Amino acid sequence: MAGFATVHAEVPWFWTDQYDCNLQFAGAPTSWSDCVMRGDPASGRFALVAIEADRVTGAITVNSGRDMRFLRQFIALGLPPSRDRLADPACRLDTLIQQSKEIA
Repeated sequence: MAGFATVHAEVPWFWTDQYDCNLQFAGAPTSWSDCVMRGDPASGRFALVAIEADRVTGAITVNSGRDMRFLRQFIALGLPPSRDRLADPACRLDTLIQQSKEIA
């Protein structure tokens, strides 16, 4: 606020249900210019993940609450993601978090 960086004790997170669509937002990215798409928007279930300085800083999920649980952990831990694996909806995010912890 007022030009000072904000430090969050918890990852900011909110959600809303709009008819048959569950939307969840987490993090506080300063930019959405570098993102990874996880899943296919045409399927109605996907996530958009913001990355800054090789760290996950934000996420938006649509009908993908399970992914949001783990994306919030990625944000909180400041882990470097594997972009290819992050984009693959078949890749388990809990496993990816453990592998990223080993690399970090």
